[in-house]
Amino acid sequence: VNRLAPKYYRLRNVGHNTLTFDDDNQATDANATLLAAINCPGPGDYVSFDSDLTSAYTPSNVSYVRRHFQLSYSTKELQIFDRIGYGNSTAKTVTWALHTYANISLESRDTAAKLSFGADAMLVSILPGVDNTDCPQTMFSYQTVDLQPPQESTKGVNKLTIQAPAVTCHKLTVSIKPSV
Repeated sequence: VNRLAPKYYRLRNVGHNTLTFDDDNQATDANATLLAAINCPGPGDYVSFDSDLTSAYTPSNVSYVRRHFQLSYSTKELQIFDRIGYGNSTAKTVTWALHTYANISLESRDTAAKLSFGADAMLVSILPGVDNTDCPQTMFSYQTVDLQPPQESTKGVNKLTIQAPAVTCHKLTVSIKPSV
């Protein structure tokens, strides 16, 4: 598998819904640690998961990576909190990625994106001011994923990315919620 990783999109880090630092691959033998799982029904109804992803990244890129998911049952909003420590990192760019069959259109001067699929739509945005989100110069972009043989086709798959200068982006909070 490792000898194919640089050539095959699905075997590379950029082919998944995760963070990348300078397009480096994650460690293939790494295991994430689930730190907490909470289901809170009733008022404030949500479910959340907190994980430590540090072992997947090389020390030259990061000293720690934590990812927290929180889904509100009532608002149907998913918030993804990424917390990154750089230590002595040489990483220049952090990229957040989401693959989808939805059509993507950039909104609000490329600081948010609308995902539409038939009559349904979702808004993806960075939540400013949440837990001191500090990713200046953040840019949304998207592309169609068009793989060539011998790889299996990805017809209809689009990729939304959020990029920021790595050393200045320690906290990135992304919201995905229904759009009206």
